[in-house]
Amino acid sequence: MPVCERECQEEIEKLKNSLVENLKQADLFENVGSEIADSELIINVRITELLRVTSKDRFWLGAAAGRAKVTGTVELFDTYQNKIIGTFLVEGQSSGGTVFAGGTQQAIEKFVEQLVHFMHEKIII
Repeated sequence: MPVCERECQEEIEKLKNSLVENLKQADLFENVGSEIADSELIINVRITELLRVTSKDRFWLGAAAGRAKVTGTVELFDTYQNKIIGTFLVEGQSSGGTVFAGGTQQAIEKFVEQLVHFMHEKIII
């Protein structure tokens, strides 16, 4: 699947908003925002795979709609050192197997949870 850019703007925006909110809640940084100016650390996320499952898909197809998935590469860029300090892969996948399984939004949330967890465990501490 080609890199997700124009065709994934809605998901990119949801991911960005969720990431900012989760990083604020995690209290890992003094300031968190989506603006690059005056940032100490820039988090670049490149979605490499997106499998959507909408609520309509889930309603009409139930468990047969499958599982939504977001896969991407994350790059941490330290602006003070002017270098990349970490690169890793992240995958978020929705629940599956039932009519009540999650969709694309759940996959985005799982992606962000993994990204923040990785930063907390491996990079920050």
